[in-house]
Amino acid sequence: MLNRKYIKILVAITILFGLWFIITPLPDPVFDDPYATTLLAEDGTLLNASIADDMQWRFPPSDSLPDKFKTAIRLYEDEYFYYHFGVNPVSIVRAISQNIEAGEIVSGGSTLSMQTIRMSLGNKERTYWQKFVEVMATFKLELLYSKEDIMKTYADHAPFGGNIVGLKAASYRYYNRSPFQLSWAETAVLAVLPNHPASIFPGRNDKLLRQKRDQLLTKLKNKGILTDDELEMAMAEPLPGKKKSLPQLSYHLLHRAIKDGAKGTNIHSTLDANLQVRVNRAVESHSKKMAANHIYNAAAVVIEISSGKTLAYTGNSDNPGIHGQHVDVITALRSPGSLLKPILYASAIDEGLILPQQLLKDIPLFYEGFNPKNFNKKYKGAVPANEALTSSLNVPFVHLLIAHGHEKFLQKLKNVGFESFSHAPDHYGLSMILGGAETSLWEI
Repeated sequence: MLNRKYIKILVAITILFGLWFIITPLPDPVFDDPYATTLLAEDGTLLNASIADDMQWRFPPSDSLPDKFKTAIRLYEDEYFYYHFGVNPVSIVRAISQNIEAGEIVSGGSTLSMQTIRMSLGNKERTYWQKFVEVMATFKLELLYSKEDIMKTYADHAPFGGNIVGLKAASYRYYNRSPFQLSWAETAVLAVLPNHPASIFPGRNDKLLRQKRDQLLTKLKNKGILTDDELEMAMAEPLPGKKKSLPQLSYHLLHRAIKDGAKGTNIHSTLDANLQVRVNRAVESHSKKMAANHIYNAAAVVIEISSGKTLAYTGNSDNPGIHGQHVDVITALRSPGSLLKPILYASAIDEGLILPQQLLKDIPLFYEGFNPKNFNKKYKGAVPANEALTSSLNVPFVHLLIAHGHEKFLQKLKNVGFESFSHAPDHYGLSMILGGAETSLWEI
């Protein structure tokens, strides 16, 4: 009879525990924070980033974590991470003992999973009831997510001092490099920061930061991960010092992507990071020279013809002064000048109207009120089509557009992607071949 009584009590407790587990809140997603927007080159190099809406440098969730960081954070925060189900009973008992001895809560005995839940629930005041709620939510987290996902979620949302949140943001703000490119010493610094983001903030309490970093490095050596020589070299490495500025290599493409709906994501572009730097410098140099003529805006886009990939995108010069440098000139509508002439030339050859050496008229023209002239105000009478193109002569190409038909040419432009030409053909007329219709450098 007594055994049945105990069994009923045990069943009742189990049922209550199960019901509590079911109704325990677990945010979905675990974190619903706004993220920064990052622009990456084709090889993964960070080109640009814009801060999250809550003014935190919190990069979008990563695909994976470096093995060095996974090892370092586990040895520092939760050595038995892969062996427990979210809660380490030994750590909990030790924490309770320390709290009783201190007369206040000085230790939580939290695992990485529990810390993830605590951050997710808003880092509420530490009480035994709150700890119980967090433990239940942690069990649920462990049931629904893999260990790798939990560690990655922790690393993406852990505090690293100031408004720096997450491993990737911390790696760039402190070392200006991807976390996959960090040394053991640099990784160890980032592993110890989340536990003390305020008290050992780099540059504020370097002595304590170095002490904790070196303790972790020593533990890595004791575990056979580092050799004696590697430990000595790692301890000799300097601390990060003040925060680094994030790259700003393609401001206009980043904000174009944000405008197109990519806000809060990792934008993977086809840009070549080294070429982007070179093109930026070339545009700045040219723009400074043109400023003497009161021309302050300049832009460049570099495209690989064989693949169609955009390799560099400089939307405007960044020279000092008020000239609307934040305006993306690459997408801004403006007169294309003579840039449609090569398209008409190619279309006329495709239509069988001309051959490259065929002579085109270069004589004065007055057509329905339109009186075009060449740049030098001179006429050659007749000129080979390819020479008219290389010399960018106006009159021969107006004659060619008459023969081709401006209505047909406008339709061809639309067919190949010129969406800016939204008016009827007669709105543009023959002047379109001389820049009488607005388009953008991107469309060209």
